[in-house]
Amino acid sequence: MGKRFDKKIGLYTVPSERTSIYIADLAEYNDGNLEGDWFEIDDSTTVEDVHAAIKEILERGVSDGSPHEEWAIHDYNNIPLDSEYPDIELVLKVASLVRKHSYEEVAAFLKHFDETQIDDFERRAMGIYSSEEEYLDEVNDFSSIPEKFLTYLDYKKMFRDYELSGEIIREDVFGGDFILFYNH
Repeated sequence: MGKRFDKKIGLYTVPSERTSIYIADLAEYNDGNLEGDWFEIDDSTTVEDVHAAIKEILERGVSDGSPHEEWAIHDYNNIPLDSEYPDIELVLKVASLVRKHSYEEVAAFLKHFDETQIDDFERRAMGIYSSEEEYLDEVNDFSSIPEKFLTYLDYKKMFRDYELSGEIIREDVFGGDFILFYNH
């Protein structure tokens, strides 16, 4: 089961840099109370674990005398999703990909592909590159071209051809780097 956070600052529980979600009790929220908890998601977390945490949070709230039933995810930490009512299995898959790859790569994927395609991430993700030349050297064999002619290669134009063909999708990120995905 995921771990709970204990560190409190003021009224709020502060999340670590791990993947986690803030599960809120909506009945309490609608009554003006912030009732919920951060729930850490790790590689061993299951859908049942998340539902058990939701149940525990809802059982604490009985402001109207009866157990509460409605919940929402009000925040994500290191998980590039924003739905209050997501499919929990999707949340776990996305969190796992973030831990394995990076937040930036998964966020870029979700910017260009639908959440229902998350299972294609491993197949489509090509990596983070610092230049067009780095990518083209990886996917092409220029070894048969004499060294004196390599200076005539226009990497930017060659890369642009790959982009215009629809074969790849580029997402610019920090420091001039970019993330590439196969588009088929």
